[in-house]
Amino acid sequence: MLALQDIEKNEVICRVPSREIITTRAAFYSDLQPLFYEHPELFGKHVHEGEDMIIHAFILHEIQKGEKSPYHQMIKMWPKDTDILMNWDEEDLEWLQDATLA
Repeated sequence: MLALQDIEKNEVICRVPSREIITTRAAFYSDLQPLFYEHPELFGKHVHEGEDMIIHAFILHEIQKGEKSPYHQMIKMWPKDTDILMNWDEEDLEWLQDATLA
């Protein structure tokens, strides 16, 4: 994401209803909860990245639900490829910076 204007301190740039935010808590208490308990070696709190695995499994589950998922509209808006700024080469980032300052 790139801001084309200065963003003031405490300025709201995006509002998302809390019921639409995917959290570890929402994922854990979903219909996948039995799966998480059945596989503590993957999803346990003692496992490095266990909470991330819960989120990943939940997101994949919601994607496969399609239009039945309450997150369907948000999922539809997600990028379909990995062409995001954090994957850009330094040269391309410099070009972007120059282009925005012009």
